[in-house]
Amino acid sequence: MVSSFKTFSQELANFAKKVFNSRWIDAEPRAGKCNYGLAVDIFPIAESRIIANFNGNFSDVSVLAHEIGHAYHSYFLEIKKC
Repeated sequence: MVSSFKTFSQELANFAKKVFNSRWIDAEPRAGKCNYGLAVDIFPIAESRIIANFNGNFSDVSVLAHEIGHAYHSYFLEIKKC
């Protein structure tokens, strides 16, 4: 997935790599966990966390990429102070 982001932006690919390496994603399906994606901004530390269920389906990859996009948007707004 990270390499796919390079077609849009190397900065986005680097950010996605950080998201995975820093373990900002809760992707393990569990009983009682809702079946949708969510990116949550943690303003005091200028980071996001992502909640999703990953079962290996294409739609799971799409949801995860979408939520990484939300986290990147928040990161970009923070560094640019828009």
